Amino acid sequence: MNSNRDFSKLNDDELNAFEEYNSFHIFPPGKTIKILTPTESMKQMEILLKYPALKNFESLFPNYYLNNFDIRSNKLDYIRKLQLFIELLQDKDITERNILNFIRAYDAQFIISSVLKFTNYGHHDRYIFQEVSLPPDHQADFLIVGKNSHGYHFLLVELENPYNSITIKDGNFGATIRKGITQIDDWKIWMDKNFSTFNSVLSKLKGPNVLLPIEFFEYDNTRFQYVVIAGRRDDFSEKTYRASRSLQGQGKILIHYDNLIDEARNIIDAGRY
Repeated sequence: MNSNRDFSKLNDDELNAFEEYNSFHIFPPGKTIKILTPTESMKQMEILLKYPALKNFESLFPNYYLNNFDIRSNKLDYIRKLQLFIELLQDKDITERNILNFIRAYDAQFIISSVLKFTNYGHHDRYIFQEVSLPPDHQADFLIVGKNSHGYHFLLVELENPYNSITIKDGNFGATIRKGITQIDDWKIWMDKNFSTFNSVLSKLKGPNVLLPIEFFEYDNTRFQYVVIAGRRDDFSEKTYRASRSLQGQGKILIHYDNLIDEARNIIDAGRY
C-alpha cells in the first residue's frame, strides 16, 4: 500500500496491463465459462507481480487494499519495514502515538493486519483503515475488513502501550490492558447504536465503480470483533493467556506486540495474508 497515490486510477502502463489481464477471461463464442490454460494462468500471475496495483484498482477500497502481490513483488521492502518496527519497539519510552505515526509514515499497515491471523476471515479479501472516526467521541486506531466464505467481517483495533502496567504480579490484567478493554467496550456500544454512521464513513472511501455488499448496510454484531494490542511476550503468563482466551467468546481479542511481529514475519514468508 502506498499512501502517496490513488489506486482508483491507473497509469498508462497499468491500463494496458489491465486490458491484457482481462483478455484471458473473454468467453469463446458460444461458451459461458472460460477455463484458463496453465500458460494463461502463469501469464496472469506475471502481470500481477509486475503491476500489483491492478488488484487494488478492482477492489472495493482501492487505497486500503492489502495486496498479496505487492508483498511478493516488494518482499525486501516489507522485511525492512518490519525490522524498523522491531527496532522502534526497543524504546521503553515509546507511546501508542509513536507507533501510529510509524505505521503511517512507512506505509507499514501490513504489520497491524497480521491481527487477521487470530480470526477466521481475511483469506478472500482484506482492507485496513487507519484512525477511523467513530463520531463524535471515539476513534479506532485501525479498522480491518476481511472476507471469508460467509462474507465480510469487521475488526476494530486499539493500540495500547508496549510497556508499563501491562499485567500485575499474579498475571491478571494491569491498568494498560484494562484501559484498552474499556475502550473497545465503548466502541461496541457505539456500533450497536451508530452502525449507519459507520456505514457512511466507509461508503465515502470505496472505489468509484463498485457497490458495497449487503454486510456494509445491514448491522450484524456477530460480524464484529474488537482487538487490544498491549505489552510484550514477557508480560504474559499462562494466567494472562487464559484470561485473554476467555475474552474471545465476547468478540474480543487480546494480543501482545510480539504476536504482531511473529505473524508479520509469517505474512512476508508466505507472500500472502
